[in-house]
Amino acid sequence: MKNLRAFILCFFPIMLTGLAAEGCKKEPPVVPEPTLSLTAVDASCTEAWLRIRSVEVPATVRLVQVTPTSRT
Repeated sequence: MKNLRAFILCFFPIMLTGLAAEGCKKEPPVVPEPTLSLTAVDASCTEAWLRIRSVEVPATVRLVQVTPTSRT
């Protein structure tokens, strides 16, 4: 009987603490995806002018050439 009482006295506070901690979980904040708008304004034989608009200011933009062209 003493073992059962000791078990109950130890088990219930641990269980209640676990249930209370389970209820306190917070959802991670939703972070909106950054949007970027790239528009070709003008182009010549060797240059292109681009207009970049970003929702977040300041923004860092890195332009990478996907298909390299042969140099003459």
